[in-house]
Amino acid sequence: MDEMALSETGGAPLSPMINNKILSLYTRGLSSTEIQDHFRNNYHVHMPLPLLRSTTDSVLSDYQSWQGSALERQYPIVYFDSLMVRFRAGKDNRNHTVLFALGIDMQGQKRPLGLWITANEGRPAWQLVMTELKQRGVNDIFIACLYGQTGVREALARSFPQSQAQLCVVRLIDNSLDFVAWKDRKEAAAALRVVYTSNTATVAADAMTRFMCDCDEHYPAINQLWHAQWDQLTGLFMLPLPLREAIYSTNAIQSLHQSLAKVSKRHGIFTDENELLVRLYLAQHYLARRWSQPLRHWKQVLNCLAITYDNRLQIKS
Repeated sequence: MDEMALSETGGAPLSPMINNKILSLYTRGLSSTEIQDHFRNNYHVHMPLPLLRSTTDSVLSDYQSWQGSALERQYPIVYFDSLMVRFRAGKDNRNHTVLFALGIDMQGQKRPLGLWITANEGRPAWQLVMTELKQRGVNDIFIACLYGQTGVREALARSFPQSQAQLCVVRLIDNSLDFVAWKDRKEAAAALRVVYTSNTATVAADAMTRFMCDCDEHYPAINQLWHAQWDQLTGLFMLPLPLREAIYSTNAIQSLHQSLAKVSKRHGIFTDENELLVRLYLAQHYLARRWSQPLRHWKQVLNCLAITYDNRLQIKS
């Protein structure tokens, strides 16, 4: 296909191979003009802007369909997280917040549940998230893993009063290791693992004290971080061990957060919410395609769920 032939096609549909290539480049943060340059320099093809726009417009349509799709009635675990993005409206630069949710369904599969953009994170924004989840069919969330998002606990309690709000251990560890030198990360991660895998809250507190005695001189910020979050962590030790492990050994929310953050940083400042949604949706979509297997030891987790939530659990026959 020569350059002239492609430019004359106007809005004609692109082949799946070219379409996928465009979406891959778009997900990596390239602008439309950069994608044009890529095709011109690598394939000697002129890619008209209308064709690029039609491709991304189709992704926006896919996002809207997915965002309104029906969900399961129950989720054993749902992770709620947020991400700051840079946004420009006119001459004003300000941060917007992307809210997102990742569910673990009754088959132990990881399922992204939604992406929402808000100018102001807080209880009203999270209340809209919870309301939308209920409207799409979610009736019960057993454990909601949170990490310091403003207003999410209040919104959760109002919409899903039976849910147990649990500190997201995966995000806590991730943020803790941000304060650790790269050469010491493996050792620090192993020491912190002793804390959150302890059998009881008392044993965990003792392990945390030992960690601080050894590391507080070099990493006092970790002490401050865990001390501030400790009351929200202790509920973890009341859960059966397989269920606890399912919560803190699932790094999908960490991967999702990092993937969305990478897209945001690569692009820089956004000026259009639809463009932001398309890029984030694509990043999430490509990541989720790798989640083909259920969580490890899911049958054990399911047995724990049946015992812990015996009057609420609904398993499809």
